[in-house]
Amino acid sequence: MAGLHVIRGDAEGSRRRPGAELASNPSLVTMSFSSVRLAGADPSSDTLQEWTVALMALDDDEDEVEIGCLRLYRLCDYTGYSRILAADEVSGDLLHIAETVLDGEAYSDAFEKAVEMPVGDLLILDEVVLARPWRGFRLGPVFAQEAIVRLQGGCCAVACAPGAGEPPADGREPTREEWRAAGMKIAALWQTIGFQPFKDGVYLHDTACDHDELLLARRADLDRLSAEYRSARC
Repeated sequence: MAGLHVIRGDAEGSRRRPGAELASNPSLVTMSFSSVRLAGADPSSDTLQEWTVALMALDDDEDEVEIGCLRLYRLCDYTGYSRILAADEVSGDLLHIAETVLDGEAYSDAFEKAVEMPVGDLLILDEVVLARPWRGFRLGPVFAQEAIVRLQGGCCAVACAPGAGEPPADGREPTREEWRAAGMKIAALWQTIGFQPFKDGVYLHDTACDHDELLLARRADLDRLSAEYRSARC
């Protein structure tokens, strides 16, 4: 779906799966943050910094295994290099978001009206992928929120363009309406961590707003899943 970022993980079904079905305790999942770039001058990656967050969990043998990952980009202001060009060099999805929030190289009037303090960098949530055994528990927004909390310093907003990124497990090609419905389910999940519709399929999370209540609510969701998992194994 053009213009929509690959955000996979929790669009399968309208009800949350019980924590008893989890492969391991979700509260013990760890998040490893990394950013790789050239040591020398690189105006493009100075302007659009890529961050990867690996999600690791314990298997039955107490070994760590990767269960998913997140990819975020920091679109930096005033680097002397075009933000539009930097986004275009990576993907059409990032270009879509950049062109939606920018007017030339400055934030658009619509963006400035939508964000309380429209000064600083823009964090972009580009991709959330969970291994299939971890899907359906509504963990995507939980992990995304924790990543945002750690990376949003100096950013005036976080942007994403939620949409389903792959067909169902049965291999059937969904209809256009089914793609749209899946995208709407995922968008509703992102609203539980403070994203609001902005323009052309782009959603914004205003970092100047108080999202503490949402943060605590999602952490409580994680605690409930963990309790269900532990209770099933007592």
